[in-house]
Amino acid sequence: MDTTDETTTTPTTTPTTTPGDPAATARAVATAYLAAWQDGDLATLERLLADDVVFTGPGGSLAGRGPCLEGLRAMAGSVERIDVVRQVAEGEEVVTWYDMTRTGGVVVPTVNSSRVRAGRIEEIRVLFDTGPLG
Repeated sequence: MDTTDETTTTPTTTPTTTPGDPAATARAVATAYLAAWQDGDLATLERLLADDVVFTGPGGSLAGRGPCLEGLRAMAGSVERIDVVRQVAEGEEVVTWYDMTRTGGVVVPTVNSSRVRAGRIEEIRVLFDTGPLG
């Protein structure tokens, strides 16, 4: 198992895939995904999501790149910053714990679990503390 501790407010939006090392690729893609979301970079998000990506979170489930992009677009305006606390990858799976600072300074502790294949995210599962949201 590969573990990486990382704290950053500006992760890169250009993932570096590593042939033969799916954990490194999964970390790079997940980091780029969070950076693109933080920056409102929908073109990069579109490139990182598989056509048949599935999202599951506290607000429900979405299937397909289009619906997932719409959900990300809707939330992007309320995300000021994403600070990665810890990221752990094993094979194609990567789990990222981060603090999402929303407009107004509300910090929402969040965990994102993603499966990455061929450099694209196929599945996203998100859990977060709804307490700070009121």
